[in-house]
Amino acid sequence: VRIYEITNGTWTQIGQDIDGEAAYDYSGHSVSLSSDGSIVAIGALENDGNGTGAGHVRVYQLVLGCTDPLACNYNILATSDDGSCNYASTNTVSITACDSYDWDGVTYTTSGQYVNVFTGNNGCDSTVTLNLTINNSSSSTVTVTSCDSFDWDGVTYDSTGIYTNIYTNLNGCDSTVSLDLTIKLLRRGCGGAMIARSLFAYFGRNYREEEFYASRTLFLGSIGLFITLWTAASILNN
Repeated sequence: VRIYEITNGTWTQIGQDIDGEAAYDYSGHSVSLSSDGSIVAIGALENDGNGTGAGHVRVYQLVLGCTDPLACNYNILATSDDGSCNYASTNTVSITACDSYDWDGVTYTTSGQYVNVFTGNNGCDSTVTLNLTINNSSSSTVTVTSCDSFDWDGVTYDSTGIYTNIYTNLNGCDSTVSLDLTIKLLRRGCGGAMIARSLFAYFGRNYREEEFYASRTLFLGSIGLFITLWTAASILNN
């Protein structure tokens, strides 16, 4: 026995063939079908199951559903597959982050491979593997002493202090640079100190602060220059 339905002028079989138990038992001699086509009664006139030629009637019900045992919505009662089978899925995600990465309520600070199992929209397991690369931010401090002012990254600073700029390092993460800046005013001897250093270098001598302070009576050939160095050394020595 085969049962068909017509859709838009096309006949399509519903369910599988229903065969009799044995040859010549005349299965299908009588058939009765419900109005929706989901239940059928099939008579076998000459079936010998209850005695020679006693015959029998069997009733079948069409149950649509997923008939694949590998599917997560497998229906053990289904007699005909309706194409509704859903299956578990796997997915891999690659992420690069700076310092840490939050995933499903967990903060990861080291590179590695991590796995979470979620429930997909189809009700099946969805296994997601995270290939995570963690790059680190960096920080550094630069110490500078300058006369009157100092230009850094387009900004002119004229007072002593600690200033911070944030750049991007080679890993694509923040690179925080702190400038520890000391400003010495020119009128208070900064220029004299610079001149003294240049003169010591010119005469082939290695400059040391204590040597500079002890050299107030050094003859340099110019009264004006002698006074400048004296003033610079006196102030720097205080």
